[in-house]
Order: sequence, then structure tokens, then C-alpha cells
Amino acid sequence: MTAIAIEHLHAADAAQLSHPVARLWLAPEHGVIARIKREIARREVHPARCVVLVPFAQLIPVARQMWALHGQQPALANEQTDAPATAAPGACFLPRFTTCALWAEALGAVAVGANDCSFNRARDTLTARGLLERAGLGLSQHALAATLVDAAHQLGRRVAAIAPQQRTQWAAHMRAAIYGAAPADVFALDAAVGRLSLEWTASSSYATDVLFDANGLDSFDALCILHGHESDPLAVALHEMLGDKSALIALADGAEGMAAAQGAISVHSASDAEDEAQRAAASALAHIAAGRIPVALASIDRALTR
Repeated sequence: MTAIAIEHLHAADAAQLSHPVARLWLAPEHGVIARIKREIARREVHPARCVVLVPFAQLIPVARQMWALHGQQPALANEQTDAPATAAPGACFLPRFTTCALWAEALGAVAVGANDCSFNRARDTLTARGLLERAGLGLSQHALAATLVDAAHQLGRRVAAIAPQQRTQWAAHMRAAIYGAAPADVFALDAAVGRLSLEWTASSSYATDVLFDANGLDSFDALCILHGHESDPLAVALHEMLGDKSALIALADGAEGMAAAQGAISVHSASDAEDEAQRAAASALAHIAAGRIPVALASIDRALTR
């Protein structure tokens, strides 16, 4: 829905902040682009030498377009006053908007081994069956393979956020916690899956390991990390490793600033799917009762958005 809205958004309207999407990105104080530019200016680096990590790949073209529109604002204002058009400094230079996965691919992603956790369910299911077989759980491999893959994918996201040279120490600490107490018989299989997922993910190489390499870190001067309601563990790890060279920018901060100024945005926390549906219906009815029609309801892939 955001991409569709942007495509139909006139540049002049966007510059004047007349559209909610444009307000989020282009507002002078709380706008995402303004906050990115402040971080770049504070570090005195060129925009072209800055990397901006976005939560998901579908946001990349939107971010690029918003950066371009933000650079056009002074020119549009001058056009209204018949003054000579001038562009904002660095407006024609874009940072590198990307995701962790795409950035790693561009830098030369680490090759994933045959037995590594690849986050490809079909491939990892075959690997999981082999691990269960070698662990003496061959008779249960068909029942446990899917559970082991789920556990490995969940844990692997965290392990991939740990620098490769630190994973051995991390794994030793985790083994002390997991292997410390013998589980009850009823939880024996669950414990076995937990142990296998730890050993599997801790010994795996990940495509994004290249982001921890010194050569990759020298390819840019500043890193800005945009995150939504859930932060990417890998992005947070890069931020902590780089220190002042990087900045965390919460997309929600801009929305909260807009809501405080105009009361146009509200966030609901739902306890389950039924509660979410009821809240969405109540919000739609409230807009209709207030005469704000038509009302658009967006259905999104939550996992992809996270």
C-alpha cells in the first residue's frame, strides 16, 4: 500500500507534506530523511559514503524516492516565489539504501556449507534429518525434522548477529546452561532438539558473516539503521560494534512526532488475531462515522514486514 501511495503522490504535494506517507518521511523535524541527514551531517561524511539499512527490501525504492523528494523541497519553494532554483547540498547524491542480506551479497557473501543452517526450509530439512540420524534419533527424524528446523531458524537469526570469532565462547556458555540439568523423560525429545539446534547454528557459517569483515567495514564512512517495532539482531550488533560510526533511527519516532502534532496516527497492541480484527473493524467504523471515507484496510505479511 505504501508503494502504491508513493507512485500516485505528486512531488509538490509531497514537498508540502500534505500526504501522511510524505509526512513520515519528509517532515522537517521528525521526518525519517531529515533524521538521516542530521546523522550524516553530524559525522561530516558524504552521503554517497553512507549506508542506510532498511527493515525489508520492499522499502528500498520508497526510501530512495523520499530522499529525492526531500532534496527537491528548496527548489519547489523557490519556484513558488519565482526565485532561482537551488538544490540542497548533497541532494543529488543518495546513500546506499539496502538490507543486511543484500549488502552482504554485494560485498561477497560467505559461502554457506553443505551442513550449515541456510534458512532455506527444504535444504535445512534434509540437513536436520541427517543430524537427527547421527544423534541416534533416526526413528523420530520425520516427526522431529520440522521442529528442529524451526528451532534452528529462530536461534540462527541470533547466532548470525554474533561475530564469527565470538561464537565459540557464546556456544560454550549456552552449553553450560542447556546441558546443566537432565530433563524429565517427557521432555527428552524437546531437550534433544534444543541441543541439536544449538550445535547446528553455532557451528554454521552465515552469508552475512562478511559484514563483520574489516574490509567490508572500510567500504563506508557512516551507517544509519532504520528499524520498526522489532529490531534486527544483526543490525543492532553492527551498531554496537561500530560505535559512533553508526546510528539507530526508529521509524516509529517519526510517526509519534506526527501523531503528537496532528493526532493522525495511533498504534494498537492486539492480544490475538481476533482482537486485532475487532480493533481494525472498530477503527474503520469510527472513521466512517466521522465522515472520513473511503477507508483503506491494508493486509500485509507480518513476517516479511518484520
